[in-house]
Amino acid sequence: GEPFSTTLDAGAKLIAVDPRLTRIAARADIWLPLRPGTDTALALGMCNVIIREKRYDREFVENYVHGWEAFIRRVNEYPLKKVEEITWVPKDKIQKAARLFATIKPAAIQWGVAIEQQVNCADNNRALLALMGITGNIDVKGGQMLFSPPKIRNVSQFGAHKMLSRKQANKRLGGDRFRLAGNFAIINPKCVWDAILEKE
Repeated sequence: GEPFSTTLDAGAKLIAVDPRLTRIAARADIWLPLRPGTDTALALGMCNVIIREKRYDREFVENYVHGWEAFIRRVNEYPLKKVEEITWVPKDKIQKAARLFATIKPAAIQWGVAIEQQVNCADNNRALLALMGITGNIDVKGGQMLFSPPKIRNVSQFGAHKMLSRKQANKRLGGDRFRLAGNFAIINPKCVWDAILEKE
């Protein structure tokens, strides 16, 4: 729409991650046409570049990141050659996108249903949050803003999850596996698929 075009016309940079050449991808500075379902590998590969080239926000990492050494070990498992094989995106494009995301301030990532209906959606969201965090783009103006929900019904209230009896709550798909997720009824699409296939 108009705000999208106006923002780009004003000089904003855009990285599009989409298997298809959409309108947004056509306007992007960098288009990453990845293999569907490989977003997590792409995010870890971008983190690999940013850490290896020391383009991360040191102040944010020192003050707010826990488990940094373990995270470095994890992203080291995703060098660009491996990420290219997994995602089908040329490694030079991944490197270029990582450098752009790490150096343009502020930056934000918009994602939604498309990547959240796959088996690794929770880990993918964690990888995207890590990408935002290490670049210092969390809770900054123009970046990934944190906000308190307005005084209306949130997702949990709308779903009436807290109204379930303990017996019913224990039947929630994924509830036994993803205990830290709180009141969400379905945590991972794989839980649903498995329940269907196994006739639970």
